[in-house]
Amino acid sequence: MASLLNLYQKLNQKIVEEKKYIQAAAYEELKELLAAKNDLIREIEEKEASVKSAETKKLQKSDIKKLKELLAEAAEIQQENMEILTQKKGEIKTKLLELYGRKKSIKGYHNRGHQEAKFFDQKS
Repeated sequence: MASLLNLYQKLNQKIVEEKKYIQAAAYEELKELLAAKNDLIREIEEKEASVKSAETKKLQKSDIKKLKELLAEAAEIQQENMEILTQKKGEIKTKLLELYGRKKSIKGYHNRGHQEAKFFDQKS
């Protein structure tokens, strides 16, 4: 069980790193970290499947308590990560819409052969 507890601790560390990458908008590093995190999750699932019920009965209460604490902390951090990602998504969407609007208003000046007038407002 100690090795399973260590795997959960590594997973928790990866979730904390994930939060740092999300806040820094380091998406390439985040992509690599998520791949490593998924591998670790598969390893945990394999380990849990191989643990027999007799072995789980022998678990110490302190190990179970640590495991529950790790899982609760991981769930909380994952929730924060999702909130940050949702916020970043909104910010990026706003920037894209703003850039697209400017591109569209400038496009009229670059169309040769068309006689049309474009008026810019102060926001453009």
